[in-house]
Formats: sequence, structure tokens, C-alpha cells
Amino acid sequence: MTDRVARLRKRMLDGAHGRHRIFLPKDWSVRELSCGLAERKARAMNLMLERMPVFIDDDELIVGGRTLFGRRGLSLDHLASPLRPSDDVVPICFPSYAHPEEVTGLGHAEGASQGHYVPNYPKIMRLGFGGILSQARTRHTAETDPTRQDFLSAVCVAFEGAGAFARRYAELAESMAPDAAPERQAELRAISATCRHIADQPPQDFHQACQLTFFVHLLSVIENHWLLSQGRMDQYLLPTYRTCEPREAAMLIRCLLIKLNDQGDVRQGDIAYDGEDNVVLGGLLPNGSDGVNELTYALLDALEEVNLPNPEIAARVHRNSPEKYIERLAKMSTGHFGQLAYFNDDAFVPALMGMDFAAEDARDYVLDACQDVLINGKSSFYLLAAVQLTGIMLETLNEAGDTWTFEQLISRFKVKTAEAIRRDVDNYNAQELLHLQVTTLPFLSGTMDDCIANGVDMTQGGLRFLNKGIMVASPVTAINSLAALRQVVHEQRFVTLSEMKNALAANWEGCEPLRQKCIQAPKWGNDDDSVDSLGKDLIEFACREIMKYRTASGARVLAGVHQPHSYGAGLHHAATPDGRHNRDAIPVTLSPANGTDRHGPTAVMKSATKIDPMLCQWNSALLMTFHPSAVRGESGLQKFIFLLKTFFAMGGMQLQLNVVDAETLRAAQREPDQYRDLIVRVWGMSARFVELCQGYQEDVIGRTQHEVQ
Repeated sequence: MTDRVARLRKRMLDGAHGRHRIFLPKDWSVRELSCGLAERKARAMNLMLERMPVFIDDDELIVGGRTLFGRRGLSLDHLASPLRPSDDVVPICFPSYAHPEEVTGLGHAEGASQGHYVPNYPKIMRLGFGGILSQARTRHTAETDPTRQDFLSAVCVAFEGAGAFARRYAELAESMAPDAAPERQAELRAISATCRHIADQPPQDFHQACQLTFFVHLLSVIENHWLLSQGRMDQYLLPTYRTCEPREAAMLIRCLLIKLNDQGDVRQGDIAYDGEDNVVLGGLLPNGSDGVNELTYALLDALEEVNLPNPEIAARVHRNSPEKYIERLAKMSTGHFGQLAYFNDDAFVPALMGMDFAAEDARDYVLDACQDVLINGKSSFYLLAAVQLTGIMLETLNEAGDTWTFEQLISRFKVKTAEAIRRDVDNYNAQELLHLQVTTLPFLSGTMDDCIANGVDMTQGGLRFLNKGIMVASPVTAINSLAALRQVVHEQRFVTLSEMKNALAANWEGCEPLRQKCIQAPKWGNDDDSVDSLGKDLIEFACREIMKYRTASGARVLAGVHQPHSYGAGLHHAATPDGRHNRDAIPVTLSPANGTDRHGPTAVMKSATKIDPMLCQWNSALLMTFHPSAVRGESGLQKFIFLLKTFFAMGGMQLQLNVVDAETLRAAQREPDQYRDLIVRVWGMSARFVELCQGYQEDVIGRTQHEVQ
């Protein structure tokens, strides 16, 4: 690591950039402008870009930062004041632009939207801000429909603001140059020239491409607040990377990656605001060839060296991925790099094609912040609804009488699952065409393939693919609970269903012998068909039900298995028949419940891969923890590679990993200052372990640490 990178990294870890931030001033508003709502949204964003502080810190080659924030628990309109370390800062803030009648009953704060998007970086690299602005102006001139005119005006305003924002940084760098040391003068003038060029033109060199990448990310976050991923960076940056001197390119990559952690000191509930977006590497190209290239390896080197939570790596692999690539990824995983997750193109691509996507689109999938699949530049699949299997299981149990057979219990569970899915789809379709106009995203929409041509914002149906996803949530707790009911109530007749319900209502107090019986019942993750077949049946039933439906716009609904927020979600679940107490964490997606996987990693993988991957187009993850001794040295590396390939050959879709032992995590709890660089996979997101709340720390510590035979 060079001295420059070390200094930049330390300042980012220390949150030094936070000193430039202010709170949203009370009088920033465009509400009274006479233009339409979409254009007012764009003008509110431009007001931020024109007035919020700009800064260039020492050593920076990639510049920019979000310096306007809100404060939790207060109105979004409040007096400007310097931020202090003790301030509870939140990213949701936006100058007022909507009238009360335009937002009444919508259920969202003014300026808020769902996130989970990936800007269309290839289009941006090809056209630049100026090219997209030209497209929007030409399309606006030809449009006669007032609603479409308002959207297209908003896109023009947004990209005029983007160019002006880049010029602000060009002017700042130029003004700083005369007072700088000679070497820094040259760097500042290069920064100025870079920002001035990309204000209007597509990038011509690697510095310009990296700076444009960060500006697009930053502007998308300002417009949309969070959860914006970087897409296939090793593809869209490759042309300019090949024109850059290797040492200079390596430095620019590191500066860009550090900058992507710009909001890492801002807290969101129980976690820091970082580890919440993905860079996608490798995988199949639209023409079916492999996409691994020299920039892929350069990015992996830089990501490993910088070792910050953001961005996480979504490494796409397939049966013909280069051995060198697989080995490079495996070395990172076995070297405690928790930000890396694997995605199996041989599973995801056929699953998408099975839902009528063309092969070239399916092969060009990207991942949002929660590892949900998107078609690059053409879709927003996130999120129609989540069907909570654990909640449905508890509802079914509460209805059940002591005379119910287990078959009746499962039959009723399926009926209620189907009803919940139908209700969710009906509720979404009833409001799809009323979808919160206040959340329009003119900047992000302008980057996408079809919104300008259609004259419609991406939140209003302007994208080519209007599919949405439904996630099958909390599956493992439901599966384990039903397996325990079958054994303890119906086979062993240790208690009645009424007695089981009473024990759960008491949170197991005074019922420890019964709880131990339930804990000893078969559990998911041990290659035990007595429970795995039950899980396969229930998950696949839910996925097939989901896949029956279409949205109001006619797009098919996609299915996925996904359970994020293991500790946070557990707080909302009562005690369950698998022996779990009220408010205890629940497992991540297809991962076994903590401590219940007793037959090694291959058994866990066998359980997870019994689910038909053709039924999961949207997400399906397995999170596993390995003890460092299990993958140490060359022999450990080769065992891990074999295990990885075996998992994907069996149809595994996504694998997330931690390589860490409980002793290290306990030491980090005792001496957090000594373990600031310890990053762990929590669910689909990664975080510095010492910045997690205790509930998440204990959940991570409690996961089985596998050995590899």
C-alpha cells in the first residue's frame, strides 16, 4: 500500500470527510415553482448540487462527496449547522418540492424512494452527461404529452445540474492549485481538467472514467439516498483502463474504491452506512464468452488491499471461468475477505431465460445492494413483497386444533402461503399505476436504456422490463419448526398442539424439557431428507405460486429466497417450535440456524442445493462460516476450491462466506481498536465487526465454524 493510499484510507476510516457536511437549511425549497412535480424534484436536487459544500482533501485524485444530510427524529427542514461527531446523521434529506396534496397518504417521506438500483454505467461511459442531456432535449422537443414533457424536462434539468456540479469541482481544483506544492499543483490541474471534460463529454481516459463513475454514484445517492450499486465495473471501465499506464491506473482504482465509502461513518440503525452496494466482476458476457480480463484482477488486487466494506464483490462464476480467476477469488475468501460473494451463472442465467428473458439479457445480469438480480440498464426487479414463511407457520399453528394431523397442518400452511402471495400481488397491482410520483428519479432514469425514449420515469414504468420480485422470507425457521412439530407432537406425542402453543406463548419459560425435545428434532442443513424434503416442498410451492402471477403492467413476477437482517428480523418474530426464543435471530436465507448444522459443510451445501434453481430467478443465498484452520495453506486452499466448484456443480446459486473463528471475534469485542479492519459478512451486506451492535455481533459469533475434510 502506498503512502497516499494509506493516508486516504485512514482518513476515510476516521470519518474525517464528515467535517465538510452541513444539515439541510430550512429555507431550501422549490415547492412554489410553476413546473410539474418531476421537474420540481430535479430542481430540488440541483439546488443541493449548487449550494452544498464542495471539498477536495489532501491526496485525493477522485473527488466529490455528499455534504448535505438530515438528522434523525427531526423534521427534514432545519437550520444549517456544522455536524459534530455526536450528531445522529441520516442521509434522507431533500429540499421541499412537493405540495402537501401531492404527497398525502403516499407513505413515503418527501424525496425518499426504494433504492436497490444499478445505474446504467455502460450508457454513461458511452454518452457522458452531455450526450444524455442531448438525447433528452431532442426527445422533449418532439413530445406533446404534458406528463411526458414534465419527465423529459426533469431529465434535462437533472443532467444540466450534473454537468454544473462537475464544473464546480473543476473550478475548486483550479482555485486551489496556486497555493499547493508543485507536485500537488499538477494533480489539482489534472483534476480540474478531468472534471471540466466530463461535465459535458464522455470520458476519454481512465482518470476521467473513474471520476465519472464516482460522480454518477454520488449523484444517484443524492437523488435516491442509498443502496446504489456499481454494476460490471471490469467491463465498462476496461476500454479506458487499457490506455492508462499500469501504476497510474492502480492508484486511480484505489482512490475510487476508497471514495465509494464516503458515507461509511453515517449510521443506519444498528449498522454503519457502508457495505451496501456491489461491484460485479467476471461472469458471462452477453455473447456467451467469459468476461474476466486484466481489469478484473486489478480490481481484485485493489479491493483486497484497500479492505473497506464498500463496495462488496459480487463475483460471477461459471463452469468455464478461468482457473486463475477461481484461485484468485478463493485466496481472498480464505484470507478473511468477507466482502466477497459468489454467483453461479450456470444457475442464474437459465433461471432468467426460463422466465422469458433473452440469453443476451440474462447473461448481462447485475446485482443490487441486497444481491437481487437485475438486467443491466433495463430493469428494477425489487421488491413487490415478502412472504414470511415463519409468520405463516405461526398463524397456521394458532389455528390448529389438537385433532389436526400433520398433513392437515401442512395443507393449511400451503393454503395460507398461496393466499398471502395472491394478496400481496393484488395489493401491489392495485397501486402500481399510482406508484408514488413524488419518488420520481429523473437523473437515474436518464441513465437507463428506455426511459428517455418512452418519456416515462423508471418509477412509473419507463423501463424495458417491468418484472418485480417476491422473496420467500424466513424459510429455515419455518422448516425447522414444522419438522419439530411433526416429530414431537405427531410422531412422539410428547405434547399436544395446544401444549406446544402454550409453551411458545410463555417463551418456553417452565418448558425446558419440551424445548430440548424440539431442539433435538431434525434440522435443515444436515443433508437429512426427513427435513430437507419438507423444506424443498414448501419453498418450491411458494416459488411456483409466485411465478403464476403477473403485475398490472403484464410482466411476470419473479421468485427468490431471501432473508436479510437476521438479528433485526428476529426481533419481530415470536418464539418458534424449533426451540428458538422470542426475539432471537433467525437464519440468513438458506443458511442453517446457528449451531444446528452438525455434519460439515458438504451436508449444508447438499441441503441448500435440493431447491430447484430454475424456481429462483431473483435471489437464493447460502452463508457459511469456516474456521481459518480449515482453509490454511495450499492444501486448505485446494480443498476450498474443490468445495466451491462442487457447490456450483450441484446447482448452488449464491455463496457468501466468513473465514473467522469465535476467539478472534470475542477478542474484537474486548479490544475494538485493535480490530478495526475485521470485516464480516452479516447477511447480504458486510460490515466492520466492531461497528455492529451486540445483537449482530452475537449472531455472527454463534454461526457454526466449519472444518473441511
